[in-house]
Amino acid sequence: MFCQKCGNQLPEIAKFCNKCGTSVNGVILDKKIQIDTTTKNPIPASGGKRFLNYLIDIFAIFILYQIFSIIAPETYKFFFQHSFLFGYLTTIIYYLICESIWQKTLGKIVTKTKVVDKNGDAPEFITIVGRSLARCIPLEPLSFLGDLPVGWHDSLSKTYVVSNKYTADDVKRISFGKSVTLSTKEEKDILEYLISTFPKKNLNNTELDEIIIKKIKEVNYLNEDWQIHYAQNRINSAFRNQK
Repeated sequence: MFCQKCGNQLPEIAKFCNKCGTSVNGVILDKKIQIDTTTKNPIPASGGKRFLNYLIDIFAIFILYQIFSIIAPETYKFFFQHSFLFGYLTTIIYYLICESIWQKTLGKIVTKTKVVDKNGDAPEFITIVGRSLARCIPLEPLSFLGDLPVGWHDSLSKTYVVSNKYTADDVKRISFGKSVTLSTKEEKDILEYLISTFPKKNLNNTELDEIIIKKIKEVNYLNEDWQIHYAQNRINSAFRNQK
């Protein structure tokens, strides 16, 4: 068994690295502070899941075509003569109904994903309308060929497709490759400052929060209140739990 941080060989019964102090469970220890390093920023549904969603939904729309041709053959023949328009109309109706009512289509049911707004809530109806219309942009499926699994109908409507397990707080922490909270080193630096400046921990919660927020705001990429609040809670908890 080897340390995941420094590569030092460890006995099988070891709980911590005797060289760098890293826990085998991902908790970094040193003489002053402890920081949980196991927390990872949430990410949107993967490109593979989005592609599977697309294939399943295209198949579902095809089945709707067949059902419509049986129920109303004459009307179907008329629309079939305008298949380009009919295809777009069916697609919009399918996604509009499914995502506005259930937040998911048949494909999303299979992949256990859902559509949410940027706050992690169910999108408003008008948002789903815009999202559904954006799917009709020419070559829209090709917008998924970039580095991020986000299509134009996602970005234009400011919506995400995420795991069913994600809460609103999880969605707010989606980073798209950019850090949305302090790094472990930045948290440790603030904790070291607190411990060295206030070794007796005799601050009340209000005073401590004011000091922590002031230090956090020195990190200029944290601009949103929820980002600051998230980092503040982590540092406050770590400071109070120091032995």
